[in-house]
Amino acid sequence: MEGNNDVYYVSCKVNGIPLNFIFDMGSSDVSISLTEASFMIRMDFLKMKISDYSVANGTSAKGTKLNITEIELGGL
Repeated sequence: MEGNNDVYYVSCKVNGIPLNFIFDMGSSDVSISLTEASFMIRMDFLKMKISDYSVANGTSAKGTKLNITEIELGGL
């Protein structure tokens, strides 16, 4: 794991699939790329729904919320 301020770069597994993450200590959600999410949805590794999000600059945005049943960081 490499760190820069409160942001860390980590290898992990999401629902058994190996990925590389940017881990932000100030974030309340986990974000993954559209490519990774689309693949996992097609393969039935993830379920999704649309949600409203508040952005740090005070604006709001719609996003897709995914149900991650298992996340492994550093073998844990």
